[in-house]
Amino acid sequence: MGTITSNRNTVTFDRIKTNKIRVKFDTTDHSPVALYGFHAFNTENYMTELDYEENSVPVITSTVVSDVTLDAVEIWGTVNDKSLWESDIHDLELYIYETDASGKGPEGAYLAKGVIKKDAVNSAELQKLFKVEMRDKDGNQASLKAGKKYALLLATQRDYNNNGQAHWRFVTSKNVEAASNETFGKVTGHDNNYDVINGFNVEALGTGWLKIYAEGSDTPVVDYSFETNGKTGYGVGAYTEDSRYQTFTIPEASIDSINNGLVNDDWNWSYDGEKGSVFVELDELKEIGLINIAFEENGVPAKLVIKNGDEEVMTLASDKLKAGFNEIIFEEIIKAKNLTFEFTSGENAVLVSEIELMKDNGKSSQPDDPDNPDKPDNPDKPDNPDKPDNPSNPNKPGDNKPSDSKPGNQSSSSTTSKSDQKVNTGDFGSYRWIIVMMSAVCVIAAICFVKKRKCR
Repeated sequence: MGTITSNRNTVTFDRIKTNKIRVKFDTTDHSPVALYGFHAFNTENYMTELDYEENSVPVITSTVVSDVTLDAVEIWGTVNDKSLWESDIHDLELYIYETDASGKGPEGAYLAKGVIKKDAVNSAELQKLFKVEMRDKDGNQASLKAGKKYALLLATQRDYNNNGQAHWRFVTSKNVEAASNETFGKVTGHDNNYDVINGFNVEALGTGWLKIYAEGSDTPVVDYSFETNGKTGYGVGAYTEDSRYQTFTIPEASIDSINNGLVNDDWNWSYDGEKGSVFVELDELKEIGLINIAFEENGVPAKLVIKNGDEEVMTLASDKLKAGFNEIIFEEIIKAKNLTFEFTSGENAVLVSEIELMKDNGKSSQPDDPDNPDKPDNPDKPDNPDKPDNPSNPNKPGDNKPSDSKPGNQSSSSTTSKSDQKVNTGDFGSYRWIIVMMSAVCVIAAICFVKKRKCR
């Protein structure tokens, strides 16, 4: 037995199949225990494998692209010199444009605009986050195409009083990995009119802090945020720094984010079309005996087809699938490197929360009869052919000693077509293989010793 310490503890144990886990703490001195977090992980799930740099080993892609209905942009509203507020500071305007052919800067008429009104800001809010509603010229929400690059531009009316110190700043950092393929720069010479952009200058000054929000979501679809006090950055409305921009790209799908071994309500892969596919490329040929796939409530497909390469190995209709986890067991383990999951939608959009691929199909994890773990697979056939067919007759020739039967493999009489599979359906968390349990995360035990004093 290991020692439990403060902070994170990792407890490993043999594979079990369960839909509930109970963690019980025993203390010899009745000291209090504080549990700050708990996770159970399946370490045999191929989909969660990481390389030494903690990058995903499986390559997961999708045919589905989801356009974004733009709702808001979040930025830091930072004034360069607070002492000049509010006489020489003007409204901060936000614009979104398409980029030019190079993808390095804004071009053409703006698609959406938002404003941080000077009158809505007080002197105590000159370095803070603002979430700004963005609308097109007609006051409607703009649509941003999946996989397409855009530019967010910050601008304000130039005021050259006070030596040009009366201006805003675009807060930046040079350590934003998510924006490694994006560009920061400035736009000048437009005389405070940004309806149409016809030129820009690229600057190697880092990444501008921004978050892009879609309609109806509190989770940004683009997140180029970083730790900052909001005081640094580059001028917006200063001399030769009329406005500044940051490019960003709308992601094509969030399929990578759902395959982390956990069901996360904030993320799922979804589509509204008739058909959509998820492709999984493993790093090498793998043995697979179990596929575990989870759907959100009201997000179950009308049909699911699984292919190993070009070979169709499983077809399931909606009556074989449920919200929550669906455990698809292959009676005979298959070997696969490239798997395709084809979904046909029903009345609602398909919502996939998790896909797991495992070698173990559970055939050896439990005995045939849980009430009698010593019962052999086939009671009519002894484990050792040298032992008698009738263990009650020890004097039969060829006998050695009474048989010690071994636990048998789990059997199943319920199968489906294609490769002799069966499907177990259930709620989230049911029928999940659990190998490694990240338990007692940040457990801090405070031990109080109370000494009694003797009163005179």
